[in-house]
Amino acid sequence: MRSNICMVILLMSFVWWSAPLQEASAVRMVAAGGHFMLGYSVGLRAVGTVLAVGDNEYGQCNVSGWSSIVQVATGNYHTVGLKSDGTVVAVGGNDHGQCNVSKWSDIVQVAAGGYHTVGLKSNGTAVAAGGNYEGQCDVSEWSDIVQVAAGNYYTVGVRSDGTVVAVGGNRHGQCDVFEWSDIVQIAAGDFHTVGLKKNGTVVAVGWNSASQCNVSKLSGIAQVAAGGDNTVGVKSDGTVVALGDNDYGQCDVSGWKGILQVAVGGNNTIGLKSDGTIVAAGDNHYGQCNVSGWLLPPSYSDADGDGVDDTLDMCPKTPLQTAVYYNGCPGNLAYMDSDGDGVQDQLDMCPGTPPKTPVYSDGCPQVYR
Repeated sequence: MRSNICMVILLMSFVWWSAPLQEASAVRMVAAGGHFMLGYSVGLRAVGTVLAVGDNEYGQCNVSGWSSIVQVATGNYHTVGLKSDGTVVAVGGNDHGQCNVSKWSDIVQVAAGGYHTVGLKSNGTAVAAGGNYEGQCDVSEWSDIVQVAAGNYYTVGVRSDGTVVAVGGNRHGQCDVFEWSDIVQIAAGDFHTVGLKKNGTVVAVGWNSASQCNVSKLSGIAQVAAGGDNTVGVKSDGTVVALGDNDYGQCDVSGWKGILQVAVGGNNTIGLKSDGTIVAAGDNHYGQCNVSGWLLPPSYSDADGDGVDDTLDMCPKTPLQTAVYYNGCPGNLAYMDSDGDGVQDQLDMCPGTPPKTPVYSDGCPQVYR
């Protein structure tokens, strides 16, 4: 599976990165999928529509007709979208039933593995569809979960107390996460799992063929993403670090700045900048890195200041400083936004911004620039 989502969940991304983006624009979240050479990239616009480039052999990029999407996830050959009403859509390869999600409801986050899809429900339980050859879909007994991630043949979940659970294939030790604590976000690669701790340090277990698990020296990290043989982290200052396989230049991210979120695909890395533009590094054989033109100016409005566009907000009168899920409804306190500017505390470069102050996606007042 190549990126989960990188979606910074907990850090992202349930938390909306998007305090109003500069020019109210554009892509508010990125995801990258694909397996080995077959890469593709997906971008979620602030108003709930979706873009995709790259390999489309199985129709995984056929997302142009989607609307009201609040989160996206990518697997090897399938793309999953969470709608603002808690239902789920999926396109792409469905040979294992990984796209059979049309009957799901009350979902607040999705994750896509190699050949399976996982959904987190608002009550902290989880559902799954797709291949279950190694028990990766055996999540029905989970409870008190606040984030899920999916790799190849395994699934991991973060509990509200910061501990982690896992099911599925463990031949490389990728599920050996039961002693972890203080975890605020997880990411799953093909066969390794990465956890971000509350203090900004990182832990990792699993396949370490390219040193992708050598994360013990990382600090000041605000989001982690995991690809096949790569681990990428966004630092609190907006710079990026990467470990692991670099055969295609997918780890050449040291010069990136102003990054809010990263996603890792088959052999590429993409980053969302605070101005809503996208950068990419790595293999571009299928055009999966052709994301530089994704900045578009859709309208954007957020009356209750929770960082969720009014057209997608299912709880439009949320009080200021309330942590919310992707759909704008009150969520777990792990996603706290203390100053109510729509940017989660761990990502906020200007904490304490006065209420209703227009800010960029890093939480700093627009008047500063």
